[in-house]
Amino acid sequence: MEDYHKMPKLKFYDVKKKKGFTTNKFVFKTRRNPKTKRMTYFAVANAPSGIKSWRIVSKDFYLKNK
Repeated sequence: MEDYHKMPKLKFYDVKKKKGFTTNKFVFKTRRNPKTKRMTYFAVANAPSGIKSWRIVSKDFYLKNK
């Protein structure tokens, strides 16, 4: 289980409710572009409406907080 208390708060957008929300309960995901081979770093949180909200984060933020 992740220790969410150490994670910084991030703002996400709930596309179902069309409102933003702030949370420190998120996990990191990475995706590699098959064409350019570059990594993209995401923070994924559960939105109040129950869907997953994805947000792009910098590589430095990912490495500092993973």
